Formats: sequence, C-alpha cells, structure tokens
Amino acid sequence: MNAVAPTLQDFIAAAEQGGVVWVEGDRACGGAQVPAQAALLRGQLFDAIAAVHGDDAALLAWRESGCRADATSIPAATLKHALGCAESMASLSDARGQMLQLEYSATLLGRRFVALCRELGIAAAQIPLPQRQAIDEAMRREANHEPPAVRLVRHLMQPPLH
Repeated sequence: MNAVAPTLQDFIAAAEQGGVVWVEGDRACGGAQVPAQAALLRGQLFDAIAAVHGDDAALLAWRESGCRADATSIPAATLKHALGCAESMASLSDARGQMLQLEYSATLLGRRFVALCRELGIAAAQIPLPQRQAIDEAMRREANHEPPAVRLVRHLMQPPLH
C-alpha cells in the first residue's frame, strides 16, 4: 500500500491529459494507454473525492462513473462527469445545510426555531438577542452530526431562560 495517495487535484490534472486515467505508484496519470503496472483505481479515486466533497458525493460519483471494483483505469471524460456529479451533490448539501441554519436560526427567529420554542412553551421573541446569538453560535461550533433540532433543544435546556 502506498504511503501517499494521489489527491483529487492529481486526478483532475491527469484527466486533463485526455484518454484514460490510472494510478501508478503514488501518482495519478493520464494518457492514451494504461500500463500493466497500473494499480486498482476505485479506492484511491473515490477516497480523494470523499476527502474534498464528502462520502455521499463520492458514492454518487462512483455510481455515476460505473467504475468496477477491479478497474485499473477510467476514461477521462467519465471521471470529469463523475466529479461534476460529486461537486453538484456537495453544493446541494451545502445549500441544504445553509437553509436549515436559516430555518433554525435563533437570531433571525427562523420558523423552525420559533416552532420548537412554541412546543417547549417558550416565547422565542422574548429570548434576549444576545442569548439567541449565543444559541446560533453554539450550533455553529458543534461538530457532531446531530440534527439541528436536537442540538437546539440541548442548548435550550442547559441555560435557564427567564
């Protein structure tokens, strides 16, 4: 196993060569003919995509590429298409996350924040602005993957609300 795997930028540069893309040692290569010593491609390519765009985007790229587990090369055009799919997936995921941040924003009195407060018997508009800003900041800092509603409830339950 190689100590250094090709990065996504390496694969993109190899695809710019046209033809096909393969891995040789710790390098992504592109050209017309795949040498016999080319390594299995799938793990390295899709790990590189996942490192930049996330696992879901890498899975979509893998499905879109039709790349077999035993493949040692991929057509450059197919790689570019798969990468475009991964980028679109990552962009959609980011947009969805931003929409959820707006909907759960305490500072902006987002509709889901207000609804959650109503369920808890709290008047959202009565929470002082600095405390609402602190709620939003706490949600931004949390690195775990709990749904925003769970994080919000956890945060609301910790400090006393007056």
